[in-house]
Amino acid sequence: MVEITCAKVHQGALAFARGALLYVWQPGGEVWQSTQHTAPIRAIAFTDQHWVSAGDDKRILFHSVAKDLAVQQEILHHKKITAMDFLAGLLVYADKFGEVWSIDTARLTSGPASDQPCVTFAMGHQSTILSLQLADYQLLTVDSEQKLKVSSFPQMYELQRVLMGHTASICSGLLDQGTVFSLDTEGRVVRWRDLEVAAETKVQGTLQLFQARDSLLCVSSSRVALLEKDTLRAKKEVLLPGSPAWASVADDLVYLISSDGQVTTHHLSKLAGD
Repeated sequence: MVEITCAKVHQGALAFARGALLYVWQPGGEVWQSTQHTAPIRAIAFTDQHWVSAGDDKRILFHSVAKDLAVQQEILHHKKITAMDFLAGLLVYADKFGEVWSIDTARLTSGPASDQPCVTFAMGHQSTILSLQLADYQLLTVDSEQKLKVSSFPQMYELQRVLMGHTASICSGLLDQGTVFSLDTEGRVVRWRDLEVAAETKVQGTLQLFQARDSLLCVSSSRVALLEKDTLRAKKEVLLPGSPAWASVADDLVYLISSDGQVTTHHLSKLAGD
């Protein structure tokens, strides 16, 4: 079975990757598909004008938002791409070498990254970057050596904090109004204050962190754990219906993706019985 590698929700639409295939599920149930990548996709973003996908074939593809998902621009990077996000006209992406680069989408042109004036080196880690997030004009990056970095944005070379303390691989990091949360593969959830651990707890079977209303959500393919943001005290655990391969949350809506690429949605408040 082809693995689901990443997903991104934008205005009710869900883009996700199964291997080298990009799918965009629309709220009405229609699914669009692109077959332009030649290796697994590891990152998806949405700019003001394009769905963007990138991954192991080192290509950053800017797709039309129309049904055909036609490739309108393409940047060829020199290493495999691991993570990506978009904010304020800049598409920011990371590669296997731990480097972070940005693309000025207002000056977007196609070709090798090294030849494009729209592509700029931003900052780096000493190991592979597993995920990144842009929020509140900050950049949060997570690397394979259990470190999180918080940098300014768009001046991403201005490092604000380096957070260390996890002893297992970090599978998700989250910026929420300047507060950093992190989750590792052993289920340890941490809320950071400055450089210190302010609160922590343990949860089961987790993949990703989300925030919704006043809760921190720890989401796996089988359950959602709702935690209080300040104390990380467990509020409720919600079992997800079926056996999805991937789950994402946006506001009150839970998106479930099956192993064969079928998408269903559920209201979290109804699943939680609120």
